[in-house]
Amino acid sequence: MSNNEKDSIDDGYKKIDEASNKKLRLSLHELLFIDDHITLMIDGRDFEQMIPLRPAIPSSLLVTPIDFIDKIGRAFLQILRTGGEVTVNVSEMELYMLREICFTRVEYFGKHVGLSLKKKVLSALYSQQSAQDNLLEKLLRDIDLGENKWQNQTLRKI
Repeated sequence: MSNNEKDSIDDGYKKIDEASNKKLRLSLHELLFIDDHITLMIDGRDFEQMIPLRPAIPSSLLVTPIDFIDKIGRAFLQILRTGGEVTVNVSEMELYMLREICFTRVEYFGKHVGLSLKKKVLSALYSQQSAQDNLLEKLLRDIDLGENKWQNQTLRKI
């Protein structure tokens, strides 16, 4: 067990992986929706006396690091060249960030992007866990854990 794993267990929290090891296939409408709902995370101390030129518009924005904005921007340019859908490598942390803007009821350009994004994001987050659970269940299926013996003894008494 690594020190990071031990620290996260001792603290009672699961460490969220920041390595881009998950794949997310996105359509043009989904990319546009994401791009329109993310904003750059900056340190406010660098801009204490500045005000924006554009008035604030009430909206739900997700504050993200510049790396994520770059990923979405590159994916957008790629989809303009190739069409269809594009695969974006994302981290578990980025999936949890995207989950925050996946409102089920959202339609964008007549497409139900909220629901489709939610399905893709949650599938990417939990597919590995589901596969591990299925493998564990398959391995344990053939092992007698003593439950059958207990059930047989109980049935004989009845």
